[in-house]
Amino acid sequence: RPRSVITMSLMFMFYGLIFYTNPTFSGYSGIVFCGMFMTGIFIINYGQFMFSWQSAHFDGILVSKVSAMDFFRSKFLLFTFFSSICFLLTIPYVYFGWKVLIVHFIMFIWNLGVNTLLVLYFANQNYRRIDLSKGATFNWEGVGASQWILSIPLLLAPFVIYYPLNLLGYPEAGLALIAVIGLIFMISREFWLNKLVKRFQEKRYLIAEGFRNK
Repeated sequence: RPRSVITMSLMFMFYGLIFYTNPTFSGYSGIVFCGMFMTGIFIINYGQFMFSWQSAHFDGILVSKVSAMDFFRSKFLLFTFFSSICFLLTIPYVYFGWKVLIVHFIMFIWNLGVNTLLVLYFANQNYRRIDLSKGATFNWEGVGASQWILSIPLLLAPFVIYYPLNLLGYPEAGLALIAVIGLIFMISREFWLNKLVKRFQEKRYLIAEGFRNK
């Protein structure tokens, strides 16, 4: 399944061809939607099952010398690495205009600043294990209510920020606000990281117990 996540993430790099070749989606809204998915698809796909990927040896992680803080930092590093690759792969979409590249970069910042925190927060609510030895086809292991709930803020949050200003006739201001919020969360990442680690420490045994249920 991790391999299928990477494959799907790479396939999503062609997502823009569906939208940007269609005049109906020539506005900022379509670019925001595409940019969020193309630069953040790995964060969304991999992050929603964050601890479940390690469910088979989660007990070992709890007693290892690796601190919870380092464990979470490694996830942030993983997200940053793959999201950066995804953003670089979307650069050729500048063919459809510089505004496409700029919005992609804004959504890249948003994904690193906000969506990484969201998926890690909801990872603390997921107690469903994943057996990596099983194939990905029709495999619903690890899927629970937290994944469906997670999709709501992931998909709606940037539009809640953008649309009010767009309706007032200031779409660029809406995009700027998305970028500023993303940067604020990136700069204050350590603060939120401490909150996530504290919550993880409170939930770790519940998560481990859930992973033991096959």
